[in-house]
Amino acid sequence: MAIRLDRFTVKAQDAVQSAVELASASHHPEAQPLHLLASLLAESDGVIKTLLQKIGANQGQLAAAVSEELQKLPKALGTNSAPAFASSSTRLLDQAQTIAAGMQDQFTSTEHLLLALSQSAGVPQRILERQRISPADILTALKSIRGSQTVTAQNPEGTYESL
Repeated sequence: MAIRLDRFTVKAQDAVQSAVELASASHHPEAQPLHLLASLLAESDGVIKTLLQKIGANQGQLAAAVSEELQKLPKALGTNSAPAFASSSTRLLDQAQTIAAGMQDQFTSTEHLLLALSQSAGVPQRILERQRISPADILTALKSIRGSQTVTAQNPEGTYESL
């Protein structure tokens, strides 16, 4: 499936852009799924913080674990080129779109990105697993936040309860 960012919510588009900016600022040659997880955790007014609170995750420990892993990524110093989007990140966005479609959502949102991160083998999934955040936990918390609502607009967060 081709990645169509126009079918992502505004917050999801912002998270993708923030991930690329974080990779650039960190001198990483590629924007990886770990950058996307970091950008989701940095989101101040979206559904991710609420989801993690409902799960009971220690967000400070989670952010520290992500930061520690980001420090381990290779750096490309001396270049002014923008980081490439890693193939693993492209696969992750594709998986998030598939998750959204499976949930009958018209747009891919940040919660779909978090679900994809929790299901994709790699460092972000291992970090989430170590923090006892499973895909089932995310889905349960999401159901309590948005009930049976689906994502039918590019700005759905305002319609969710308890945000």
